[in-house]
Amino acid sequence: MADQSLEGTQPVDLSKHPSGIVPTLQNIVSTVNLDCKLDLKAIALQARNAEYNPKRFAAVIMRIREPKTTALIFASGKMVCTGAKSEHQSKLAARKYARIIQKLGFPAKFKDFKIQNIVGSCDVKFPIRLEGLAYSHGAFCSYEPELFPGLIYRMKQPKIVLLIFVSGKIVITGAKVRDETYTAFENIYPVLTEFRKNQQWYMDKLLQLFVSLFIYSLLACIDGICTFVEQSADLYIMKEEPSSHAALSKPRRKAAVLQKLNGRHVSRTSISLWKRIKCTLCGGNLDDDIIKNASRSTGFHYLLLH
Repeated sequence: MADQSLEGTQPVDLSKHPSGIVPTLQNIVSTVNLDCKLDLKAIALQARNAEYNPKRFAAVIMRIREPKTTALIFASGKMVCTGAKSEHQSKLAARKYARIIQKLGFPAKFKDFKIQNIVGSCDVKFPIRLEGLAYSHGAFCSYEPELFPGLIYRMKQPKIVLLIFVSGKIVITGAKVRDETYTAFENIYPVLTEFRKNQQWYMDKLLQLFVSLFIYSLLACIDGICTFVEQSADLYIMKEEPSSHAALSKPRRKAAVLQKLNGRHVSRTSISLWKRIKCTLCGGNLDDDIIKNASRSTGFHYLLLH
């Protein structure tokens, strides 16, 4: 069981894995030729854990529990075995499927067993700047975050495809031999460390988040103050001077109130801020002439508001 020792609790061989990380094999796809024609309907009716729906897929789907795998059995006698965690398990599962077919009365053999794909995964334990990696290695990379969150890195030698995620998770696929998976990861690991996100980057992002929340809260408070002042101005107009302002429109009545207050409650800064964030006393529709008059009543120049 040498194929399982690297993935267990055994110490890592640094001469073979300089990074100190050993990718874990997740799935192995293999093929085998049973060298006989098969009646898929008869197999589906007689075998356990088998399903066959020719309208959806032209093969019998059969499963076994040990090793936990799935087989696709075609009428031509070709079979695909998936789900194994090691080469040994894949071959053992393929032999079990062939034996099941033999017991159903077909002259099945076991020819041309071959591993077609090995899928491995690992975690480098640090976040990665995918944008910088895609820019520097554009000839090998494909990164479309709007379509898929991972960066697709197509390595030339060995011919392996890697899916690299910002969290540091790596998926390695396309290998025919286990050592190709290990070699591909050791080749890409120095590149990943080069584009590692440092702690300062996280602190900057966190600071930006806190600043954004603070500004949002401040604007919400100012909006509430503007609403309160607007309601107070309406109340003042209705109670104190109902006749003198009756002929004026609502925006001009409120500007007249501001002039009467003579800047005791409204400063240049507040008028400018209300104008810029569209939280004026009229809901963002106050005319420039009215603002000009209000600013003159407080002793400030209109140009300072722009």
